[in-house]
Amino acid sequence: MKINFKKIMEIYGNNSIYSFKENIDDVQENINYLIKLGFKDVYDIVELYPYMFLMCEDIFKEKVIDKFLNDYKSGITPNPCVICNKNVKLRFLLDEMYRFNADYIATGHYAKIKDGRLYKSIDKNKDQTYFLSQITKEELNKILLPLEGIDKEEVRKIAKEIGLTNADKKDSTDVCFINKKFSEYISTNIKSTPGNIIN
Repeated sequence: MKINFKKIMEIYGNNSIYSFKENIDDVQENINYLIKLGFKDVYDIVELYPYMFLMCEDIFKEKVIDKFLNDYKSGITPNPCVICNKNVKLRFLLDEMYRFNADYIATGHYAKIKDGRLYKSIDKNKDQTYFLSQITKEELNKILLPLEGIDKEEVRKIAKEIGLTNADKKDSTDVCFINKKFSEYISTNIKSTPGNIIN
């Protein structure tokens, strides 16, 4: 079942979303590529048009993954999700929003924005204000959060009602780019250097 995202936004009470299209030479080739990358859920949900996939893996590697590893090597506690929202996810989408002369971007964060200020979600177990804490007031004014007034159980209920295939998908709680044991990822990407314990 293909879902119209504009209709989803209307269900959530936000219908001031700018829609745009891009001509794609080979739709099936793009779909196959996305499935290969693990985006089958996305393919199962979206309509073929209008939609656009904006790939930002190079920026993500530089701003998030490389910084994560460099911080870890420097003895600094990495904070990849906060950095990702600030420098990649929202910064990148906001730049694209301006490029396409759109009015807003909408994300699935559990939080509330009012008058350029960030407030906790009604779902305290899923609240994501911390991960948005470095977003500026100007940027917050351009972001819509359709999930701000509902909890995760209600989201799942709505997802089932409108036919989303990932309605019962397990919540993601780990660092998204680590697909193995944390210790294994670190040992694979950072060379261990013995040193003296001085304190």
